[in-house]
Amino acid sequence: DGTLSVWDLERFEEERSLIGHGWDIKTIDWHPSYRLLASGSKDNQVKLWDPRQRTCLATLYGHKHTVMSLAFNALNGNWLLTTSRDQTIKIYDLRILKNATTYKGHNREVTACTWHPFNERLFVTGAFDGTINHWLEGMETPFHSFKAHDQAVWGLEYHHIAHVLCSVSNDHHVRFWCRPNPGDQINIQPEQQTQLLARARSAGLDTEKIVQLFPPPPPEEKPQAPESSAPQGSIPPTSIRGPSPQPPSGSSAMAVPTGDGTARGSSGGTYLPADETVTTQKGLAPGNLAISIPQRAPLGKLQFQLPPQIATQVAQVTASQQNTSVAPQNN
Repeated sequence: DGTLSVWDLERFEEERSLIGHGWDIKTIDWHPSYRLLASGSKDNQVKLWDPRQRTCLATLYGHKHTVMSLAFNALNGNWLLTTSRDQTIKIYDLRILKNATTYKGHNREVTACTWHPFNERLFVTGAFDGTINHWLEGMETPFHSFKAHDQAVWGLEYHHIAHVLCSVSNDHHVRFWCRPNPGDQINIQPEQQTQLLARARSAGLDTEKIVQLFPPPPPEEKPQAPESSAPQGSIPPTSIRGPSPQPPSGSSAMAVPTGDGTARGSSGGTYLPADETVTTQKGLAPGNLAISIPQRAPLGKLQFQLPPQIATQVAQVTASQQNTSVAPQNN
């Protein structure tokens, strides 16, 4: 209804009501030191309130869409961080009641924000697309960004000793993010490292230590295709274990193992030993392989000795085939 209510927790009663926004109020925050209340609304405005006097002290303009979240800086008390659906982040200086800095780094509506509890210049923002960005006050781009959730990030909060960041999202997940250990490297973009080093030099800080802690990301390694001398459309080299018959074109042969480790065929050719490898030539078309499929050879031409029992059976089968193959001629 566009109003703020202050409640007495001892009596569980509404103590006072603050009226001044023209639309729904999306976010509020108490000042860490003063009796000052800040609120952000769907009317694109940020208001500062004195709850004791029930009056609006100031109205801050600048956002072009709904103010989604805001947070006072607890370390200096002078900065008010705000985020909006216009995809911008603003820091207002309460001493002059004006927008000090505007940041753009999200591709969707910025829905959540929080300050680091110990680092005065470090703050974190979350967006509608589930990304979380880490910022340093004064830098135009975030020094770290990652995809944290599948849907909108609605809340961000640091642990009171700042070793864990908690995020809540519309994807029904609450996630906890741990900071890097002391001395761990954090990869940042080259332009971000340039800005960081420039600010470090102006402040008289050790730039070598910053390069060690914030190195640029390593170059991406593209996978290299294996080199091949075969022309396009040809088959790769193929290895075939012996015995591998290679009879003349148009012949019918079958390889038969012999006692010297080679294979002999019905056409009289000797082939490779069984422990050697035959490799086809590179670049041959599928129909030009230098390997032919062996066909069945007549049993009488096989050049090896069978056991007596098997030889007798083979002889009987051969005789029966010869008798059936000769048919009488009728005049």
